[in-house]
Amino acid sequence: CLCAALGWPHAVHVYDPVDVFGMPENISLLDAVLVQTSLAKGDLVEHPPLRALKSKVAIHWLPLHHSNWHELRVYPEEKVSRVGVHTVHTDRELEGLVTDVLADFAKEEALAEAPYFVHMDPMKLFEPNEGKITTPQHTDALYQQLTTLQIGLAKQSGCLSQWWQCSRWKTGQRLVNLLSVGMPTIVWGDAQGHLDVVEGLWPEDAEAGCRSSTGAPEPCYPEELVIYSDSELPKALKALLPT
Repeated sequence: CLCAALGWPHAVHVYDPVDVFGMPENISLLDAVLVQTSLAKGDLVEHPPLRALKSKVAIHWLPLHHSNWHELRVYPEEKVSRVGVHTVHTDRELEGLVTDVLADFAKEEALAEAPYFVHMDPMKLFEPNEGKITTPQHTDALYQQLTTLQIGLAKQSGCLSQWWQCSRWKTGQRLVNLLSVGMPTIVWGDAQGHLDVVEGLWPEDAEAGCRSSTGAPEPCYPEELVIYSDSELPKALKALLPT
């Protein structure tokens, strides 16, 4: 709401789809639409009905930010024991794959105890508030929970019934939260919200992306940690496991 008020002080109707990907029928009555990825902005800017209204309806790509105001961090010297996700979505396939990789690693390294997969579900962690994070105390608790992991996984496990739109429009906020605590994170690159983050894209920035001291483009994120299918996970995960 603050972004909308600052961006369009004279606006009356600003539409924020959040996780609802349909557009209202009376779109011509809107002053602006907020989106969460670079691809979502491109989709709407080039959409014929909206292109005809471009002088009236502004399309604004919201910048991501974290709320880790206390600057909580993981401990890089801590041994890897917990690998996982912080999401309401249950992904048994991912859990099984990660568990198998960690078991193989423990066997190869002759570890007495194998690292294990953790699913931190906000619906359970914040059950008294129906899984919603609505107070500064809830926000602090979320980042404290994240720091109990040693390796994070950023995968779009939900929204499968609307995969086409979700992979183009859904935010990379969970990934930003993991990175804000210094979490080594394996990122699935099949979602634009994740790609916007790992490629260093930023709203309205013509020089978006990471650059070397000479100004040449360079990777923003370790390329070996950006994967495009589950079959690439074992290699990426083992790259983060100490030997």
